Amino acid sequence: MNDQGSHIVKTTTWSPGPGCHGGCGVLAHIKDGKLVKIEGDPDHPMNQGRLCARALAMTQYIDHPDRLRYPVKRTGKRGENKWQRITWAEAFDLIEKKMNKIREEHGPESMVFNVGTGRDIYAWICMLAYAYGSPNVMFGLTGQACYGPRLSAVITVQGDFAVFDAAQWFPDRYKDPRYTPPECMIIWGYNIHA
Repeated sequence: MNDQGSHIVKTTTWSPGPGCHGGCGVLAHIKDGKLVKIEGDPDHPMNQGRLCARALAMTQYIDHPDRLRYPVKRTGKRGENKWQRITWAEAFDLIEKKMNKIREEHGPESMVFNVGTGRDIYAWICMLAYAYGSPNVMFGLTGQACYGPRLSAVITVQGDFAVFDAAQWFPDRYKDPRYTPPECMIIWGYNIHA
């Protein structure tokens, strides 16, 4: 910590940009309890100090003025953008009442439980579905919820999902004495102009 009240947190857990499966190492710059900058961790074996735009934009994601930080309830008609702040207890009560109404009117099989990128909650989702009486739990490595749509978007925009880096497997990357630029790279089905 320096005398301006800031410090750097080196991540040691799964902490890439939101919605990512990469797990890149980052250095999070914190000032007065607020995330102010993200850098790639040069000591991390996977990304070796490099980060994508998604991870670099983490400060905007965390502190965006439109980000919800507490539960809200719609007070107007759909599309009117009228909301009222409610407590977490009120939010959970509303969810419970709605789920019970759906079960009473349509049966427990009418509810599908799914997990996205937060795979660590899969066991809890299964228990919730069991307690609710629904056999409908989707997991499939979360592809239905996040990876599939994201991959489709990347393929549409870039033509493929790959990032070309001929030095990826060398410890010192391009500085490694064993690295030589490839004479030829065949890039099949990738929109190199994107």
